[in-house]
Amino acid sequence: MSISCLVVFSLLSTAYLASAERRHTVFILVGGTGDLAAKYLWDGIFNVYHNRFEGHTGGFESEAAANHTFDFLAAGRTAQDQGNIILNSVLKSSIQCPEDSPHHTTCTKRATDFINKAIYMSLKEDADFVLLCNEIQDLFSRTSFGVKQELILYLAIAPAHYENVAEKFHKKCAQKMRELHVSLKVAIEKPFGLD
Repeated sequence: MSISCLVVFSLLSTAYLASAERRHTVFILVGGTGDLAAKYLWDGIFNVYHNRFEGHTGGFESEAAANHTFDFLAAGRTAQDQGNIILNSVLKSSIQCPEDSPHHTTCTKRATDFINKAIYMSLKEDADFVLLCNEIQDLFSRTSFGVKQELILYLAIAPAHYENVAEKFHKKCAQKMRELHVSLKVAIEKPFGLD
């Protein structure tokens, strides 16, 4: 398992390790149609999503897992329509359900649900960050009262773009997230060999 998959697993699973409280997580993968996402990240994200249903999450509390719902967004510089096509292709090629697994049929159904649930958002222009924040707000507005809300912003992009994306996200989204009492976690993908 790669370091990237371990980080994804840790980010997505820690929320339901601690308690059985109801939670909703919106996971945004910036760079969600890139090579790293296609090769490692989406499969890892799907495995956490799938395993929470099946109860083979390493002994995690099944009640807590059942009370944790997710939405998934991929973001990148590609235009919205083309990005949706690319994301769909990336997800279909990177999410694997082992043929010899006793849960193959269930896994395949959940993979289809997961692919249909994932949304692509273009982040090419400043105005796109406003649209992203509106989408996040809409996703959280669908949750019931009393559900703890968290947002994970995973930057799987070149380090030269971290600051720009984080700054734009902060300017366009931070206030809305505070108003909604959303807990925010940011993860960055550090390339090997660079400090």
